[in-house]
Amino acid sequence: FWAYWNADISYNISDVYNLRFAIPPAVFAVFGFEACCSLGQYLPGGTRQVGSVILAAFFIVITLYTFFHFGLVHIMGVDNLAAVGAIAVPDFMGLSPKLTALLAVGITGSILLSFCNTIFGVLLTAITNLFTLAQKKLIIGTIVLSKTNAFERPTVAALIQGLGLWLLLFFVSSFSVLLALTNLGICSTYLLTVVAVLLTTIKKGDYKNAAIAFLGLGSCGMLLYY
Repeated sequence: FWAYWNADISYNISDVYNLRFAIPPAVFAVFGFEACCSLGQYLPGGTRQVGSVILAAFFIVITLYTFFHFGLVHIMGVDNLAAVGAIAVPDFMGLSPKLTALLAVGITGSILLSFCNTIFGVLLTAITNLFTLAQKKLIIGTIVLSKTNAFERPTVAALIQGLGLWLLLFFVSSFSVLLALTNLGICSTYLLTVVAVLLTTIKKGDYKNAAIAFLGLGSCGMLLYY
């Protein structure tokens, strides 16, 4: 809230149109929430609590992100924020060199932690999906992929997922390509999932949830387009 003491900034409403360019990295950023879905069976009260947990976490974090990024615009200005990124915000706060360096370490650590959480969420979702497909005998190698350790964790599925990801990284030439391929892969998975939910709800005559799934289908289409 330090940032909001500066009242000299104005916003160009016409620039809202450019928000579409922020969609791909934003999609990548929020996939950490998938970890909550994958761990839903361990919540007190069971999987019925997943919806409230996900929505609460999502809206709390998005609210904080919104305040934080508007604060960055106030402190740095749009041009500086675009040029050097949020990681450089301590340099624009007028603090002492020692405090600036300390704050820079904290912000860098937070960004790295958020990035690692995103990777963890995506990997956990992929491992869970692979394990579920193996349990239902929908893919080859079900006997191996459905094995678990003493804690009932799918270690074999996790190892194969990690090895496959490690091998695929050799074919990625840049971070932008990695980001694009990740988004396309995950959005394609979501698209198939939403189609399955839509068909199931229509078959059951549950048209209320079918309408929600249809909106989800439109969202997936927009994400894939951008």
